[in-house]
Amino acid sequence: MNLAVSDAKSAAAIREADGLRPLVYFLTTASAETATSAALAIEACALNESNKTLLREMGAIEVGP
Repeated sequence: MNLAVSDAKSAAAIREADGLRPLVYFLTTASAETATSAALAIEACALNESNKTLLREMGAIEVGP
């Protein structure tokens, strides 16, 4: 179960614990299985607007033209 999906407070807690940066790092440096898990966690965390802003700044979310 992805806690970031089931609980908005968990998504905020991940951000506050500086947990987004390692997830972004795992997208490109880990095994395919780990990268997939990181991508799913990032997707869930991005439902939170504050997280979405930080994820964009970290390059995890591409902004369209």
